[in-house]
Amino acid sequence: MRKAHKGPVQVLGGPPMARTEPSQPAVDSTGPLTHVRGGDPMEEPHAAGAGCATALCDGFPRRDYLRPMPAAAEKVCLECGEKIAGRTDKRFCSDACRNLYHYHANNAPINYVRNVVNALKRNRRVLSELNTGADGKTKVHRDRLLEKGYSFMYHTNTHRTKAGNTYVFCFEHGYLELGENWFMLVRRDEYLGRAGDLRKD
Repeated sequence: MRKAHKGPVQVLGGPPMARTEPSQPAVDSTGPLTHVRGGDPMEEPHAAGAGCATALCDGFPRRDYLRPMPAAAEKVCLECGEKIAGRTDKRFCSDACRNLYHYHANNAPINYVRNVVNALKRNRRVLSELNTGADGKTKVHRDRLLEKGYSFMYHTNTHRTKAGNTYVFCFEHGYLELGENWFMLVRRDEYLGRAGDLRKD
């Protein structure tokens, strides 16, 4: 087996040439550690941490390369709030919590509509039960409406007359506020007539 030649390199027809080793940037052991930015020997050595993003450069490590990692924030389940153990991208502590979370998120709008419709139906029923006048008009007190479970937050429409009175309706039943917590309950059968539901005696 032929051995590698380690002596001076001789060029045919010329004087022997001395073997040269690549130069390395000097390190001052008494001062801050320096290295070449980006590993390019054409650039000037600089102190570690002087804007260089290279961790290792020509064998000269930065002194500020090893720094303590920040503590990871404790993650909790989005549904029950319990501590989560396992993968870093985990959001729920169990399959049950994940399913319950998505069930609530997807059904919230449906539940809201259902609750509003139920409130409107209850208001209509209360007005219908309290309006016992033969002509479709009855005067009642606010406390009586509240006792029956009426909610003033929900109604279907309002009607303002030429005289400036505003009637509030839940479907065909409504009221006119008279003042001092008294209300005049009214019924507009014409609403039922428009829908084709008016009973003919």
